[in-house]
Amino acid sequence: LPGVEVTTAMGHANLFGLRERPDFINEVLEQGGNDKVLPELWKSITEWCRKNEVLFSINHPFLYEWKWLYNELLLDDVSCLEIINDPTYESVEIAHAHEANELAVRMADLLWADGYQICAVGGSDSHNRIDEFYEGATEPSIAGDPATWLFMENLSARNVYGALRNCHACITRYIDEFEIELFADEEEIYPGSEINRDANIISWKISIKAKPYKPTLFLMIDGEKTELLIKSMDDVHYEGSGVISLPNEKYYWLRFGAAGENGEFMMYTNPIFKGTKKHSLHTFGDVKEILGV
Repeated sequence: LPGVEVTTAMGHANLFGLRERPDFINEVLEQGGNDKVLPELWKSITEWCRKNEVLFSINHPFLYEWKWLYNELLLDDVSCLEIINDPTYESVEIAHAHEANELAVRMADLLWADGYQICAVGGSDSHNRIDEFYEGATEPSIAGDPATWLFMENLSARNVYGALRNCHACITRYIDEFEIELFADEEEIYPGSEINRDANIISWKISIKAKPYKPTLFLMIDGEKTELLIKSMDDVHYEGSGVISLPNEKYYWLRFGAAGENGEFMMYTNPIFKGTKKHSLHTFGDVKEILGV
């Protein structure tokens, strides 16, 4: 999928679905460290993305020296949000990267709770050789850790773009094989799908191959967390299934997640949702205020 990362002193973002070299790239290279011009520059970039149907994805929104600082960013202009960035970097104490990743997950849930459909994605952000480790890390920083799984008919740039736009995505770590089946009544749906208003139940089945951690599976419905039963088929294969009765609300969202024995991040599925909701949050600054950062 053609794209580019835009890096400035006020934050980093990926632009997915480019069909040409944007004119603003030269200005980013020249003024990327100039706080006085960056607010207007970011505004022009998001306007350009909207006009050209390019997906705008915020990278590591709360991470150390590279956190997102352009508070006036309109949430309506955000297509994707990186919720976990190179988890091996969490070993670097000064960066507080684990806390930054957890905040990003909270932000994603908060946006869905406010009626936005912004696709959560993962980012390997690997800058090291396979034999290089961050201070205190026991695992190398490699591409595909975490992994972002997209649901599409076949692999093409157009379908990758469509899957991201429609939030048909899951993020995993320590999971080598992953299958999820979702049905709203009799209709097959995917992570990120809107549920038919007449649907009464969600049937689900999740099968994974995971190591070295044994996963705990859970469900989030409108922010309420419930642990789900998952069976161990052997040392590495796990399976869970069930039926969820849908709330009688005008708007709600639900997603699945998994964590290791010590809370290690293992899975985040983009929510399925029903209905619409009037937004109470409008800018990135509004989100920071609610999160207390």
